[in-house]
This record gives sequence, C-alpha cells and structure tokens, in this order.
Amino acid sequence: MIARDGADWDCKAEAVATATAPSASLKGIANTNVDPKLCALCSNPLAGHRGDLDNPVIHLCCGKQICSACRDSEFSYDRQSERCLHCKATQINRIGLIKKQAKKGHAWGQYHLGIKFRDGNGVAKSEYETMRWFRKAAAQRHPYALVEMSYRCFYGSGCKRNMVESLKYTEEAMRHRRSLNFVFQQNLALVAVDYIRTHS
Repeated sequence: MIARDGADWDCKAEAVATATAPSASLKGIANTNVDPKLCALCSNPLAGHRGDLDNPVIHLCCGKQICSACRDSEFSYDRQSERCLHCKATQINRIGLIKKQAKKGHAWGQYHLGIKFRDGNGVAKSEYETMRWFRKAAAQRHPYALVEMSYRCFYGSGCKRNMVESLKYTEEAMRHRRSLNFVFQQNLALVAVDYIRTHS
C-alpha cells in the first residue's frame, strides 16, 4: 500500500483492475490479442501497469503482443526455424511483413513501420515516412502513435510546430493513458506541462 493524496492506494490492485477493465476500444488497434491489455500467452497485464519494468514485444507477422517473461520463453518463437508459434510465419522480423500489415490498414503495423523509419531499422531513415505512418496509426487511435504525434507536433520534430494539433493528439492519447507504458506516460505529461507553460 502506498499513500497517495492522503489515501491508501494499492498499486497492484489498480493494475489488476485496469488490466481487467473492458478494453474493446483498443481491440485490433494496439495488437491482435483477445484482450489488448493482456499478454497473448499468459494473460498477464502488458506495459502500462508495471511501469518500465516490462518491455512487451509485438510479433510483426500476426500482431500478437506478449510480455517480457513470455518473450524470453520458448513458447512464442522458435529461434531455430525463425518461426512464430502463433501464426506459423517464418522470418518474422523481415521489413516486408510489417509493410504488408501496415498497408492492410492495421494500426499496430502502421505504428511499428513508423518506428522502423524513425530509427532506420531495416529501412533508410525518413522523417516523411515516419510521420506518414504515425499519422495513419494515430487516425485509428493507436495510443503510442497518438503520443508520438503529440510530441512531434508540439516540438516540431518531422513537421512544423503546431500546438493545436499537438493538443488534439494529447487529448486523445489521455483517453488511453492506462494503456501506455511509463515512458510514454512521461512523454505525454511533458507535452502537457510544456503546453501549459507556453499558454500561461
């Protein structure tokens, strides 16, 4: 139990309650899990409930998202044959698979393709392509894409600085804040605080 605002607060109870709360609004957007807030294998809560202690991974072939414990186990990916044990796809880390999912209109695929272009991982770095795919994913309310767009519009990273757009993305991302991991929650808070400072 932790004292929070003068009251006792059970962080584990809140994490379980949040993880078991209905999350139909993110179904098919954040990942393809039956419940997008829970690991596809063990049904434990994904990031956002355990802070930065957990680093879930998404299979780019089928969109299944798993927690770090399952990622490190042998139950989701066969390393010898490079095969996903969810959908049986081979060579799941190929950029072609994620491009295919993004072009099909899957928000989770669009967001991860944006990351590939942002980091230059498997493709040439491109701010234009990064923004293109983040915008598409944010249009479908992908929570991490909303934070990325909020941050980028506010600071003018890859686009002109646009406070109105940043605020729009921030407000939408706040609706999904419990689905975000700790780092993304911090980024969202920084944008909100900087917005208040510049408009005070």
